[in-house]
Amino acid sequence: MLYDCVEEPDLLYEDGARTIFLYTNGTEGIPPEALRQLARYMEHSTAENVKSEELARLHEMVMNIKSDREVGLAYMKAYEAEKRIRKKERAEGKAEGKAEGKIEDIVELLKEIGMIGESGEAALGAERSGNIA
Repeated sequence: MLYDCVEEPDLLYEDGARTIFLYTNGTEGIPPEALRQLARYMEHSTAENVKSEELARLHEMVMNIKSDREVGLAYMKAYEAEKRIRKKERAEGKAEGKAEGKIEDIVELLKEIGMIGESGEAALGAERSGNIA
């Protein structure tokens, strides 16, 4: 298993904070062993991946949080809310796509029966995209 560990020194934050992005399936860089162990643990948070004192403390905190019913309930509520939002966004996208498809079908039909020509089709397209002068 390889890990990306490539510095981006030009990525600055106004507050001076530093952020580390770990890509656990990367192929670049040679990260320190402690960082490799952390990435491995983050990918699979099991006792088998605890290889240092620091990870043992982290693992203990993770286990405490996982066993806390209130945290679990809050996580599930957040998960369900996120799921509802994604479902609503998908439904809105589908409805938009259906409407666009129907408009295209109508324009195609109007062209076939000779009610509009290329200039009429272009005008309808401009109106749909909001590019009317």
